[in-house]
Amino acid sequence: METVTFDGQSYDVYKSGSYIAFVETKNVTSGTLDLLSFFNHIIQKGWAPSSSTLGAIDYGVELVSTSSMSATFAVNDFSLTTN
Repeated sequence: METVTFDGQSYDVYKSGSYIAFVETKNVTSGTLDLLSFFNHIIQKGWAPSSSTLGAIDYGVELVSTSSMSATFAVNDFSLTTN
């Protein structure tokens, strides 16, 4: 695992085979992401060729464990802007 920072926000980076996860180190309720920073990091690490293309963008909650406790996860808004 490594920790990287983009635009002042830190992420723990996990890689296992072709699976790559950027997990924010603090809980956030809103924000903006520059996806190119994430893609450039993956390319610089040699985890993807620079000729790669984007096929989909997903957003939501990935449940790993709630320790058998009830939990509510809400996504109230999502938008995507390209430049």
